[in-house]
This record gives sequence, structure tokens and C-alpha cells, in this order.
Amino acid sequence: MLALLTGVLGSLSLAVRGEIDAVLTASEQMRLEGLTQAGASLVTYELYELKRPAFRVNGRTIRLDDGVVQVTVEDEAGKIDLNGSPPVLLAGLYRAAGLADMEPEVFAAKVVAWRERFPSTGANRERREPGFRSIGELRWLPGLTPSEAAVLSEFVTVLNPQGKIAPATAPVTVLNALPGLMPQTIDRVLRLREDPTDQLAEDLANLLRDQQAFLAVKAGRCFRILLDATTTARSHKRIWMTTVKAARDQALYYTTSYEPVF
Repeated sequence: MLALLTGVLGSLSLAVRGEIDAVLTASEQMRLEGLTQAGASLVTYELYELKRPAFRVNGRTIRLDDGVVQVTVEDEAGKIDLNGSPPVLLAGLYRAAGLADMEPEVFAAKVVAWRERFPSTGANRERREPGFRSIGELRWLPGLTPSEAAVLSEFVTVLNPQGKIAPATAPVTVLNALPGLMPQTIDRVLRLREDPTDQLAEDLANLLRDQQAFLAVKAGRCFRILLDATTTARSHKRIWMTTVKAARDQALYYTTSYEPVF
């Protein structure tokens, strides 16, 4: 009888311990979700309500009671759009990325052919279905290797339909894609961005007068945001979210994707 009672108590102990572990795990998951949601709210408020440029928000560490959130912000206006950017920027990017499996102009022509593969229909003949629905479709581009597609994916988007580049947030490789831009001018752009002032946009416009046809004037409306949350108990969660500024009199912004990083 004593052995039987001991076995029963042992089983109950294991069951209770399992339930406690499950509750603790669920509690940590709730803390992580709270951290990421709070981080998202703060970052998007700065970007869309306070209208702070992405470079002022990128790299921010948000400290909360339950942990911290590290923030990475990518302005999609600083990338070359597969559907909207002109061939000269596409060719320039292929060259600036150091790729050589095909001629840059051939790459640009293939991108244009892909994005125009759907014929215009309906009353408005100027409207066309977007050829690239995601940057992942680059891997299907004829002649482009998976390794080249992976390199380019860091610098392209389908969320900058105007096709122009915001020089305040564009990566160096994208800046090198601008025609006629000399290395010393890029160095001056980078120095201005390292210590930005309220006149940054005007200073960059004056510096890049010869490239004005390829530069965006308005601030970015679409951002890719990485929220890297860690609780005080060292639980960890990473989320990529994509946000788009909403139309006036609607919500402040829309979240178009919310993807866990495993």
C-alpha cells in the first residue's frame, strides 16, 4: 500500500510540474507578444505620427518592464522597385552588386519583360497587373542564379511603386546604382547621413542634382520593421512586419505582413 501511495504521489507531482511548466511557458509567450506589440506601436507612432525619418528610428532599443525590444527599420523607398524603377536603375544595381553572370542591361531587360508579361486589359489600358508580386519571384527570372537572386533581394522591393530612391535611407549599393554618381559624392552623402540635421533632405537634393530624376521627394510610406524582443527571463522572439501608411481619415497605417523569424 505504501509503495502504491508513493507511486500515486510521484505521478501527481509530475503532472503538477508539467502544468506549472506549461503555465510558465504560456506566460513567457504572453510577455513576448506584449513586448513586440508595444515595440510595434511605439515605432509606427514615431514613423507615421511624429514623421521621424527611418534613420532616426533604426537601431533603437526600447526598454520596457518585461524586457527590451531591438528595432531595425528599412525604408522601402530606399530600395529599387522591381515593378516601378526604370531599366537604368535595374542595370545599375546589378552592376553595383558585383554580379557578372549576365550583362547588366540584359538583366534589366529580363526584369522589364517579366513585369510586363501580363497584358493591359479593360477600359484603362494604362493599368497593368504587377509583374512581381514579391521579391521572391526573382528566383524565377530566366538566367538569374539563386545566389544572385539572394544578393539582389537585399536591395529590391515591390513596395516602392514610384520607382524612385530616397537617398537618405538607400543602402550604399543602391546609391552606387544611380547613374553618374561618383565615389566621392557617395562619401559626402554618407557623411551627411552620419550626423543628420533637419536640412538633410535639402542638402542631399543639392548634392545629387544630376540624379534628381531618379530620387524620391516625399518621405517613405512603407517600412519593413524587425522587432527583436527579449524578456527579463531571456525568452526570445523576432518578428518582421511590413507597414504602409493609410489614406487620410482612415487608420494611421496598415500592417500588410507579420512574419515570425525562426
